[in-house]
Amino acid sequence: ATVMGLYPVGGRYDDGGGGAVNFNGAADTPQRMLTYYARKYLEAELAITGVTDGDARALFEEAMRASFDKVDEVAAAAGAPALVGDDVDAYITAVLDLYDAADDEGKLEHIMTQKWIATYGFGVDAYTDYRRTGYPRLHDPNTDNLNVTSSARLYPVAFPYPQSELNRNPNAPDQRNITTDAVFWDK
Repeated sequence: ATVMGLYPVGGRYDDGGGGAVNFNGAADTPQRMLTYYARKYLEAELAITGVTDGDARALFEEAMRASFDKVDEVAAAAGAPALVGDDVDAYITAVLDLYDAADDEGKLEHIMTQKWIATYGFGVDAYTDYRRTGYPRLHDPNTDNLNVTSSARLYPVAFPYPQSELNRNPNAPDQRNITTDAVFWDK
């Protein structure tokens, strides 16, 4: 079954349209950089954290509506039904009620959780936001104290330096611990 969503090449990924391939591709594929809804989520985040002026609640609502519009656009292109307006309104109202009842940190959590949902299919964006803000609150299976998981394993926060770079570059830093040594912008 196909999960409707935005994939790097757009549309359904398992519609049987594949064929023979070779290694002579053009090395390009369409990829969205920053959608309107993602921009609105960023604006809401910046407003609630005091970085910019603006009505964070209004921006948050606009972001949610824009993300639903994008889902409808993709669904229509794939021949799937659009989301029903009353259902969308009820969902947004319920989320905004939770938002209104929260303090500023809780409001940020609601904004980032909805952005995480909206960016389904784009794991890099969602993971970067999670690393940057700590939201949404995700269950870490490594902390459940079961013998089938390792409580010492953490989420990676950086890529390791390639060993070839460390060997060839006399100015290279020591190898970083990928679970504790965050990249410079993630501190």
